[in-house]
Amino acid sequence: MRPQLVISFAGDAADTKLVHRVRNFGEDLHRAFETRDDAAISLDEVDVATNELRVTVKSVSKVRRVAQFLEQVLGDHGFEGAAQIRAAGRTA
Repeated sequence: MRPQLVISFAGDAADTKLVHRVRNFGEDLHRAFETRDDAAISLDEVDVATNELRVTVKSVSKVRRVAQFLEQVLGDHGFEGAAQIRAAGRTA
């Protein structure tokens, strides 16, 4: 099984503005990963996301690089400090 990174966004999953921002962020990630060779995100998952997204990393050796990229893109979208990245299966 390929490693996954989970991005959890602070806020109420019922907040429609947050949900809209999370989905826009997920769509941007999907587009970015189309040109990268290290990770992927399902558009089906993005379409139903509320306050969490899962990114599948292509190999364990690329997890750190993908996490750094996610931190950068989170900042670009104004989520710096409002989201947490963790490995799937691990708690904060």
